[in-house]
Amino acid sequence: MLAERAVDTSGVRPQYWLCRAEDHSRFAYVRVHDFYRESDHELWARLEGEWLLSVRSGRPLARQFGSVFFDTDTDEPVYFYESSY
Repeated sequence: MLAERAVDTSGVRPQYWLCRAEDHSRFAYVRVHDFYRESDHELWARLEGEWLLSVRSGRPLARQFGSVFFDTDTDEPVYFYESSY
């Protein structure tokens, strides 16, 4: 299990946004390998190799290929990166 932690992210620009493939809405922002939910700024997931892992359970949420993340069961795209610059 990965450590869950809240981080003061005020005033720090994210490297990337993680957007939902379904509607292209911004879901989380990315700092290095950490993914924070935009809604509450809580650490939600961490990228380890090509796997996006849940911070709470350590289970894989999606697998990364390039800038797109695919569902681990269906191989359907679920998220993609959008640059914040």
